[in-house]
Amino acid sequence: MVGATAWRFRTGAPWREMPERFENLNTIYKNFNRWSKTGVWARVLEKIQSLSQ
Repeated sequence: MVGATAWRFRTGAPWREMPERFENLNTIYKNFNRWSKTGVWARVLEKIQSLSQ
């Protein structure tokens, strides 16, 4: 999920062009939307940023 979302934002490509190496596109998209709405995605990004410092 995190790798697929990172790929999406790094490339700027639409979700539908996601490579097959990632899990089901529909699942990734639904999870990303749910995580974004509930604040989980923001917490994941904060944690990743804190680890890189």
